Amino acid sequence: MLKRLKKELKAWMTLPEFTSEMYDPSAYHPLAYDVSRLFVACFLGLQPWISIDTLNRQALRRMRKSFLLICNHISYIDVLLMGVALGRRRIRFMAKEELFRIRFLRGWMLAVGAFPVIREGADAKALGSARKFLEDGQIVCLFPQGTTLHDPETVEKISPGVGMLSLRCKPRPEVLPAGLAIEWRRKELLMPKKVVSNFGWVLDPDEFGRDIERFNDQALIALQDALAPAVRRLHSLMA
Repeated sequence: MLKRLKKELKAWMTLPEFTSEMYDPSAYHPLAYDVSRLFVACFLGLQPWISIDTLNRQALRRMRKSFLLICNHISYIDVLLMGVALGRRRIRFMAKEELFRIRFLRGWMLAVGAFPVIREGADAKALGSARKFLEDGQIVCLFPQGTTLHDPETVEKISPGVGMLSLRCKPRPEVLPAGLAIEWRRKELLMPKKVVSNFGWVLDPDEFGRDIERFNDQALIALQDALAPAVRRLHSLMA
């Protein structure tokens, strides 16, 4: 009986697939994003056991209105943490299509500006949506590792989509790498204890012409350089 109820609940919670072809940008409501960001910021700020530290904020202040933010991927709450780190600046997040199949997540994710991507292969529609947002003057955030890694303190590779997106936009957006490091209080419950984020040095796509491979190589180095100070800071707080 219990197994049957569990199976039925899982079936009810799971919606049909939601691909980038089905995405409707009009589902985005900026007020929903602002309210969600404020709620998360207040919730984290009111927890006495959570410490949040953001390094090199001046790099963020120097950015133009529209830019591409790339960040290492640790957990499902990375999106929330980066949203808080950027303050009042709204971000459009690219998120894996599987998350849009969860009944209680789809509506909220669409409302706050997330858009789906199919991770297997090149999702031209998702890249097209990201390109449109950037060309419209918005901020887009990608987690170019494609998935969370077992070792959260390293970045070994990034998706070629970063270079394709950056070099094909008109005008080309600057790219800001961000490193995120977390000490968990209860990782299985996604409860952080200490969070450190660091903004790195900006990449100018115009310096790379049409060389996507060279741009991606440099973007990987920039992301590694952004992550290292965050990891060092986290270790010093843990000591």
